[in-house]
Amino acid sequence: MKEKKITIYNSNNHSFEAELLLCFEVPEISNKYIVYSFPSLDELITINVGKLKESKDNKYYIEELDNEEEWNFIKKIMFELVKEG
Repeated sequence: MKEKKITIYNSNNHSFEAELLLCFEVPEISNKYIVYSFPSLDELITINVGKLKESKDNKYYIEELDNEEEWNFIKKIMFELVKEG
């Protein structure tokens, strides 16, 4: 599978290049989520999940998940997506 790179920004407007693993929208709560990892020089890969917000200037910003309930909801959706995939 070909890697898809995406440039994301944090709340301090610093940009990072990440490998996009999965992106999905949850209409019930009007949020988009992204599953991504950062290039690594070693064999350890850290998978990250965050809310994806697109700005008017087409930049993608990552926000932390709000709470444990949201995290559990997103884990359930991710499991279903992988199971179907």
